Amino acid sequence: MPRSTQWRLSGRTDSTYRQNRRLSFQLIAGYEPTSGVTDFNAIDLDQFYLEKQLALNTEEGFDDALRIYTEGAYSKSVAEITLVSPLPDTDTIVVEKGGQVRGETASGDSVIGFFLEDYAVGETNIGIRYMTSDIQENYVNCQVGASPAPNTEGCLESSGTLTSVKRTELRYTYDPLANNVAKRSISSFSLNADETMLSCEICPYKMFNTFLNYYGLAEYGNEIISAAFESRQTNLRMFNNDFSLFSREARGELIKIATAHIVVLMEVIRRMEDAIDDCQSDCSIKTCNDDPVQSIDVAVALYTGSLEGTDGSGSGVFSYKLADEMCRKFKTCGDTADSTEGTSRVNIEIFNNFNSMRAKLANGECASSRIEKETIESLILIPLIQGTLESAYTQATASNELSEAQGVGFSLAVVPAIYNCDQEAESIIDTNMIAGQREEDVNFASTKAAFESNYNCLSIDPAMVGGLYDSDAGAYFEGAEPFTMIATEESAVPTVAPTETEPLEEEIVPTPGPTTPAPTTLAPTTLAPTTASPTESFPPITNTFNSTVPSGDGTATPSESPTTSSPTTLAPTTPAPTISVAPMEVMSAVPTIDTNSTLDDSNLNLTDPSVPTDDEITPTPAPSTPAPSASIFPTEPTDQIDTRGPTEFPTDPGETGTPTTVDTPTAAPELRLATITDLIMGPTPKLEKLGSPPTPASLRYVSTNVQRPSNNLLPL
Repeated sequence: MPRSTQWRLSGRTDSTYRQNRRLSFQLIAGYEPTSGVTDFNAIDLDQFYLEKQLALNTEEGFDDALRIYTEGAYSKSVAEITLVSPLPDTDTIVVEKGGQVRGETASGDSVIGFFLEDYAVGETNIGIRYMTSDIQENYVNCQVGASPAPNTEGCLESSGTLTSVKRTELRYTYDPLANNVAKRSISSFSLNADETMLSCEICPYKMFNTFLNYYGLAEYGNEIISAAFESRQTNLRMFNNDFSLFSREARGELIKIATAHIVVLMEVIRRMEDAIDDCQSDCSIKTCNDDPVQSIDVAVALYTGSLEGTDGSGSGVFSYKLADEMCRKFKTCGDTADSTEGTSRVNIEIFNNFNSMRAKLANGECASSRIEKETIESLILIPLIQGTLESAYTQATASNELSEAQGVGFSLAVVPAIYNCDQEAESIIDTNMIAGQREEDVNFASTKAAFESNYNCLSIDPAMVGGLYDSDAGAYFEGAEPFTMIATEESAVPTVAPTETEPLEEEIVPTPGPTTPAPTTLAPTTLAPTTASPTESFPPITNTFNSTVPSGDGTATPSESPTTSSPTTLAPTTPAPTISVAPMEVMSAVPTIDTNSTLDDSNLNLTDPSVPTDDEITPTPAPSTPAPSASIFPTEPTDQIDTRGPTEFPTDPGETGTPTTVDTPTAAPELRLATITDLIMGPTPKLEKLGSPPTPASLRYVSTNVQRPSNNLLPL
C-alpha cells in the first residue's frame, strides 16, 4: 500500500486498526473472539514459567518464580526509553496515549509501537507499548521482563530514532534487557483489586465482596502467595494457615494453585462484571458495545490461556485445564457429564454461557447478561470443590505433604463462598483442610457433606460435581460416590430446630421462566451412611494432579511422578459437629403428568389453564435463602429477566426457619434434600413421594434453616 495510506491507518488505535483488517480472530479452545486478545491470552506463559521455576525446588528457582509473579514477563511488553532531548513545546508531536510510532530492531526490522500514556512537554522518560499480532504464535517478538529466557529479537534497538505519525523524529536510548518490561503481571490482578473491584463506580462486585468479607483484605490473593513464598503464616481475617509447616516443594504446589485459581480466576470474574458495567442498553450505534464484548473475550483468554491452543486440546495451566483434569477424576466429562474422557461438562457450559453473555452484551441486553455471569460464577467453583475433595480423600487414606498443600490451596479458593452460605459448614472444611493436619485428623465424610449441604445455596448441580472415580476398578471410591437424592415411601430427614441468623445484604433470586433451567434430575443411587465408624478404611488413590506441564518447546513433560498410597486403616475419628440445616421442600405448583412416562418437558402441557401460575398460588412463609440458579444443562436462551432489585422481591413471614408447605390444586411430591447433619450423623436421606413426579421447571428448593452470616463486614 502507498506509504501515505499506511501512515493514515497508523493514526488509529491498535485495536481499531486490527479489527478493520481482520474479520475473524484465532480461536481460543473453540471460542471465537471478536477482538484481539492474544496479549491477555499469553499471560498463561507467566504461569507456565513460574511453575517451571518452582519445580526446580531451589532457592534460586523460587526467587525467579517470585520475580515472574511480581514483575511479569509475557503480557503487555513495553520499552521504557529515555529521549535524548525533552519533548518540545509544539503541536506537531503526537504524545497522546495510543499514538503510534515506528522504530527499528538491532537487525534493521521495523517495529511499531504506541505511546503508553499521555506525555507532557519537557518529559524525557517515555513508555512505548509494542504492537501485538492477532496470531497467538507470534503475538509479540519482544518478551523480556522477568523472563528466565528473554527474547529481544523484536525489541527496539538500544539507541535510535522513533518516528511519529506526523513524521516527527524522537531520538532515544535504553537498555533492551533492563528496560523492556511487562506492564501486566499476575500479582497486579490482586494488588489492583481495591481499585478495580472495590472502589470502582459500581462496586464492590458481588463475588469479590464475598471473598473480601471473609478474608478482610482486598489483596487477599497476594497475601496468600506472599506468605507461601516467605514461608510464614498468612495475615487474614479467617482461615489463616502457617506455611512454614510445609517444605519448599509443598509451598510450590500451593503457590501455583493460588496464582492460577485464586488470583487469575477472580480477574476473570472482574472482566465479566466490567463488561456489564460498560454495556449500553439504549445505544443506537452498532459498535457502541464493542468494549463490553472485548471484556468477555478477555475473560475467556484469562480463563483458558494460550497453551490450550485453538481447540482446547493443549497443555494449559489455567482454570480450563483444571476443569478438564477434575472431570476425568470425578467422571463428569462430556456432554452428559458421565465420562472420564473428553472436555469437562463444566467447560462446555462455561463456554456456552460466555457465548450467550457476549451476544446479549452486543445487543445491549445488559441486565439480562447477568444471568450468564452468575451461572459462570457457580460453575467455576466446581473444579475447586473437586480438588479439595480429592485432597481430603487422599489425606484421609494415606496422607502426603504435596496433597495436603494442594488441598489447602483449593480450599482457600472456595471456602469464602461456603462461609457466605453456611458458617458451620465452612468451619468443618477449615478444620479438615488447614495446614499441618495429620492423617487421623482429616474426616473425609464430614468434609464431603459440608460441601454437599451447600450445593443448593451455591446454585451447583450435584451431577456436575460427580464422585471420585477409580478408572481401573470401574467404580467410585468407597465413600466418595456422587451426592444423590433417593425416592422412598417415607422421608427419614430429622426435624432440626431453626436458628435465627442475619440475612445476607444481597440475595438475588434467579428469574423464573425460560432463562432459568431446572435442576438436573439425578439417577437414584444409594448413598452409603457417612456416620463415623470405629475404624474407617478407604482404598488408596493415585495423586496425579497436574502431572504434566508443557516444556519449553510446547511438549508435555512430567512435573511430578504419580504417587500411589497404600491402603491404610484410620484410627477412630471424632464425629464432625452437627450443623442445623432443615430439609429442603418443593415450593411451587406442579402439573400432573403420566408417572409411567419419561420425565421430559415434551410430556407436559405447560399452558394448560388448569395448572395454576405462580401468581395464583397463595404465598406461604418461606426463608430468604436464594433458589438455585440455572442448571448447567443446555436450554434455549431468552431475553426475559426480572429487573427487580434483591430487596424488592416479596419476602414471606417465617424467615426464622419454620418449615412450611404449599397448598396446590394437585398433589405435588415433597422432596427433602439431605442436610449436612443427615449426611454426617443420621440415616440415608430420602424423598417422600406424595403424588405425580414434578417437572424440572417446577422445583424450587428452600432451605428452612441455613446459617447465614452478615454481609455487613467492613474491610480491615
